[in-house]
Parts: sequence; structure tokens; C-alpha cells
Amino acid sequence: MTRFARAKGSKASNERVPEEATSWNDMKQQLLEKNKQVEEAKKKHEADKQRDKNYKAFLQSVEEEESRNSKWAEFPTEKPEKEKKIEKDSKKSDTKVIKKKKKPLTGDNEGKTINKKSKKVSVKRKLNNAESTEASAVKKVKKSADLSEEELKKIEKKKQKKVRQLEKRKQKKQPKSKDNKIHKRRKHLQDKMYINGKEVDIAYVDGFPIKKEDAERIHQLRKQMISKGLPRSEIKISLKLERRKAEKAFAREKKKVCFNCRKSGHNLSECPDLGQQQLAESAGTGICFKCVSKNEIFGRYMVAAKTIKQGQLILKENPILLCPQLGSPIICFNCCAQLKKLHFCPDCSIAILCNPKCTGHHHDSDECDTFKATSLRREDILTSPEVVTPLRCLLWRRSKKELYERFLQLESHLEARRESQIWRRNRTNVEKVLEKLKCIDEDDLKAEIVQRICGIIDINTFDVRQPQKNRIGLNPGENLRGLYPNAALMAHCCVANVHLAVDDDFVLHIHAAVDIPEGDPVLFNYSNVLQGSEERRRQLEEGKHFQCACARCADPTELGTEMSSLKCPRCHKGLIRPRPWRCSACQHTYDDSLIRLTISECRRRMEEFAEAPDVDTFEKFLKKLALTFHPQHYQVLEIEQNLVRLYTQSVPTAKNLCRKIDLCNKLLGVFKKIEPGISRIQAIAMYELHSALVSLAQKCYASKEIGEEEFLRRLLLAENTLKCSIRFLLYEPINSPEGRLAQSALSELKGLRLSISNLQKEVPEKPKKKNKKNKKKK
Repeated sequence: MTRFARAKGSKASNERVPEEATSWNDMKQQLLEKNKQVEEAKKKHEADKQRDKNYKAFLQSVEEEESRNSKWAEFPTEKPEKEKKIEKDSKKSDTKVIKKKKKPLTGDNEGKTINKKSKKVSVKRKLNNAESTEASAVKKVKKSADLSEEELKKIEKKKQKKVRQLEKRKQKKQPKSKDNKIHKRRKHLQDKMYINGKEVDIAYVDGFPIKKEDAERIHQLRKQMISKGLPRSEIKISLKLERRKAEKAFAREKKKVCFNCRKSGHNLSECPDLGQQQLAESAGTGICFKCVSKNEIFGRYMVAAKTIKQGQLILKENPILLCPQLGSPIICFNCCAQLKKLHFCPDCSIAILCNPKCTGHHHDSDECDTFKATSLRREDILTSPEVVTPLRCLLWRRSKKELYERFLQLESHLEARRESQIWRRNRTNVEKVLEKLKCIDEDDLKAEIVQRICGIIDINTFDVRQPQKNRIGLNPGENLRGLYPNAALMAHCCVANVHLAVDDDFVLHIHAAVDIPEGDPVLFNYSNVLQGSEERRRQLEEGKHFQCACARCADPTELGTEMSSLKCPRCHKGLIRPRPWRCSACQHTYDDSLIRLTISECRRRMEEFAEAPDVDTFEKFLKKLALTFHPQHYQVLEIEQNLVRLYTQSVPTAKNLCRKIDLCNKLLGVFKKIEPGISRIQAIAMYELHSALVSLAQKCYASKEIGEEEFLRRLLLAENTLKCSIRFLLYEPINSPEGRLAQSALSELKGLRLSISNLQKEVPEKPKKKNKKNKKKK
């Protein structure tokens, strides 16, 4: 059924509208066009007839000419001497014909040497020779009465064949008539191209342009595969894949166009003409890509090129590097899994694998070949595991030059890290070991290339959770560090506007947590969102080497949450807020060391309770903390999160469920301020809240404390809470703990809706009350 029929009803599909009559002008035009087509067909037919007629006339003229030549060859009988000469000439021509058939020569030419004539003979001469031979043959046929009809037919066929051959030769030698079309010359294939002021050699593989280096590499690969005796089909597929990779890399290099000077090979942040222009103050010092800006505070950072709506995918990126946390044990070079037993790569015998048949892809053939070319041994990796990650980055200089140059463009904060504790540690555990292994030279030491690589890794990597498949048993293991070059361009803010998720293949997905207007920066929180301002600042200064000045850090109340506030022990009325630690009521200041000591003591007690968690123990400890900390202090919130988990595992009494609901509502109020929009912690809190609401409603309805209407209202409230939770959880990877929680939440939502629909059938709907208008006072 059409959309028109749906709009008007099912009967509308059977309606028939009468067609309008064709106008006289249209009919006249159609008749004229038809007559024109008929006339053109007639003209074409007459032209074909005339062409056939001309061809027949041409054949007739050829035959007449042949007959004239044959008459010219007959001489009168009065001159016998001349006749003898002609007979001799005919004999000579006969001998020439016989020579072509490779028969021995007879007559006067016996015993004489015959000079070979040049093959290039004029067409006219050949035509005369052919006509003379044909005339003599016809003469002989006329004279010999013994020849049969079949032989005469054969001679006639030969004659016609020779005529056709001569016609073809004439047609070939005739110059072709050029049409009026402009014929383009074939373009000359470029051997070189200028990119970023550098001359790049180009080669062609299967007709596709790629860099000469890649072409040589593919050629060497072909030789190696042929020498190994691999089948042709496998060689063809492998070479095609390599050629496509090289082709795409070359295309990316050509598309790398500066946004300022429109020249290829460099970004706008590296443009030599950029310093000569005066850009607007709001735009910073320039724009790097279409969606990246630069200023003194953030360096290079990403901005929204257009308005991005909540939930829209901003970026999806694969890591260029995966490595363990500093001081963690070695992981598999190929799939980054935890190691049960040490296995080594069968090709290079250096890379450590989880098993010889590991299906990962992070230890590729280029790295394997580079390991072979070095003097590295497996013992060096086992004794100095901190060397592995910087060494893999250094080896990119040989195998992946473009990736290495892109890697070095990232921020390292070299001067801020100089002579710090981490600097000295890298010098002892990494730099000296690499120098001993002869992986770096004096120029690298002067350029501090190892310290720069370590700084880039420490500052730009993201914490990545180990997938369930890579863990040993139920042990969650330590987080990995993943380097995503484009994602590393996000600026920091303690209230982020994006949501990050990493799947089991370590692919990073970045979605907009809230609506991001055009021109606003894309912000991510590189610290722990559930920590206080002092803890976050300390973490950023030590790890990322910058001081945060966002709205949350600048506000002593932390956006009204009071997550860092303590109660004043002097006046018992005001709150002690950070920077400086001063009471809001009595204005008394407190030393930083006293506040830190209080928080560290609370942390120590919490770690003791975490060894044997118990609901009563945590509740008692929470009451003690209420004397010192604000009810929404981040230490208090952490204990309350643990209590929610413990109440889920405990016996679901009405008292416990009510307490769990209160805790979830309190936590959600804080989470919505510090992490608005799509939020993982909000989704988990809402899921726990919904489960407590459903359990409490069922318990109260079973004990007849509430009626059907109240029971239905509570279930509908739980349904809305669960739907909000699922909406956020759907942005998580399927195989992550949050992804599995989303699957169970969907099945629970299905059961909850079934219960609600059954209950709605039993509960009659109340008639809606009409709003009475207030009477105007006289």
C-alpha cells in the first residue's frame, strides 16, 4: 500500500483518476518527430544502396582493366621474332612463379646465380607483375583445351584472391581520415613528486603509484615468497594487500594539506608562514587540523568543528602502542595478555608471547625483522623489562618512519621532568641499558631521545582495562597503557564533555557525553573524577606536568558538592574549604599538613576494613567520619559506594533496601554534577537503585503494606530508572563488565514491563479531573 493510500484509507488505493487528453500541439510535435525519423531512415537506406552500387562499379572497372591487359599481351602473327621474345619473357615469369613453390629452375637460367631483390617493391610494380602472370595464365588456359572446369574455377579463385589482397594493401597504406575530435595525449607518468618541499620518488606497482621505498620492499617480499616455494595464489593475495597498504599510505601523505597555505605534507601547526600572520586572539596561535586548536595552556587541543549532539561518535581509534604500567610484569608482545608461561617468537626468538600460536597483531613482521637485525638477546628483556616499551618505539625509526615522526609530535614536557625522580629512574633503568646494547648512539644521548620517548608515553597514554580473555583465571590484573595519538589531543577538564570506552580489541570509542557547541573544546578528565581537588591537582602535576584551572578546581565548593570540605572543629558551624584551608564561618586557617594527615588516616582505616568488609563496620566508621568530614566528602562517598555493594550482597530486608535507596539517590545527586550526561558511574548507580526499588515494592506489596496503585507507581518509577541506566550502558563494549550488565538489564526490563502490563489490566484507570477555572472577583 502506498503512502497516499495509507493517508486516505485502504479504499484510496483502488481509486482511478481519469487521464487528461493530449493537446493538439503535443500531437502535432509527435507527428513531426515521427516523420523526421522516417525520412532519416529512408536517406540511410538510399546511402547504403548507393555504396553497394559504387562498389560493384569498382569491381567491374577492375575486370575491364584486366581484360585490356590480356589483349595487350597478344601480338600479331606477322612478327615471329617478337613473338619469340614474348614467349621467352613469359617463360621467365613462369620460372619466377615456380620459384615461389620451391621447385628447381629450368631453361636458360640454369647454373646462373640469382641476386636476391629487396622485399620493398612498389604496389604499382607488384600489380603489373600480378597482371602479367594472370594474363599469361589465361592465355595458357585458352590454348590448352584439355583443362577441366574445376581447374578453371581454381584459377579464377586465385585471381580474385590476389585482387582482394592488393585492395587491402592499398587501404592500409592510405592515411586514416582524422575526425574533428580533440584527441588527448597519454599523460606522462610521474617519477617524482614534491611533498613538504621534499622530492619523493614514485614507482608504479600494478599500475598504482606508491613510494619507491614501498615498491622496493614489495619487490623483495615477492622474491622471498617465491624462494620459499609458496603457491602463486597466496603470493598474489599477499602482494596485493601490501600494495594496497602502500597506496593508502601514499594517498594519506598527499591529502595531508596545511589549512593555512594549502600546501601538502605538513599540518597548519607546523606551517612556516603561520608566524607571519596575525590571527584572532580567540583562535589561539593557530589551528592544526580542521578540528584542533593551539594555545599556551593546553598546547594542541581538539575543538568541535560543528555542533555535536549527545551520544554522537566523535572518534574511533586503534592504539599505536600498548604497554604495561610502570613497574608491572611483562605481558605478551602480540596480544598483551598476562603470561602463565614464557614463550618466544619462533622467527626472531626475542619477543615474548603467551603461546607460540598467539593470534594477536601487535608484534608484526616489521618488528620481528628489526629485532633480528639488532644485537638484542632475550635475557636483556627478562632482566630489564622497563626497556621494552622505549625500545619498540626506537625501532620505529627503521621500519615505520612516518609513525615515528607522528609519535615525536606529541607533548613530552621534557623541561618540566628534567632531573625529577622519574627522570633519574629512566636514566638508570632504560637509557644506560640501551646504550650498553648499542641501540642508541652519542647523538641520541645528546638529543635526550630516550627521555623524550618516556615522557611522551607517560603523558599521552590512557589507562586501558585488560579484557576478560587476556586474564589469568578471575584475576582482573593491572590496567595497561594505550597510546592513541588523535585522542591524546583532547584537552583536560575535571568536568568532561565526552565519554570514553575501550573494547576487547583495544579500539577506543569517544562519544559526546553532552551537547558540544561548535568551536568548544573537546574535554576529558585525565584524573579520577571521584577524588577531591587537591588529590586531582597533585595527580596531574606529577603525571601530566600541568596545573588544572578548570571551573571545578577554581571553585572551593567544587560546583556545590563540597567534595573536599571538612567540618570546622573550632566553631562547629562552618566548613573548611581548600586553597587556603579556611573556615567559612570563623575564618580560621588550617595548615595543609594537618588536612593531609587527617585524610591519610581515614585512608589507612578504610584499607583495614576492606580486608574483611562488613555492613555494620562500615556504617559505624561512617558515623565517626560524619564528625570530621562533610556528608558529601569524597572519602565519605567512597565508603557509601562500598556500602551499596555490600547491601546488594546482604539479605534484602526492608531496612537494608531503604538504606540502599537513600545511598543511591545521594550518590546520583553528586554524580550528575561532576560527570553530567552519559556517565558510567551514573548508569551503575541507577541500576542498583532500580533493583532496590523493585525488591522493596514487591516486599511491601506481598506484606500488604501498599495497594496495587502504589505498587504500580513504584514499578513504573523503577522502569524509568532502569531505562536511563540502559541508555548509558549501551555505549559500553559488549564484553566489558558494564556491557554484560547492560545485557542483564535489558532482560530485567523485559520482565519488569510484563509485570507492569499484567498489573495495569487489574488496576482500573481513574478518570482525569477537569481543571476548574478560578472565578474572577467582582
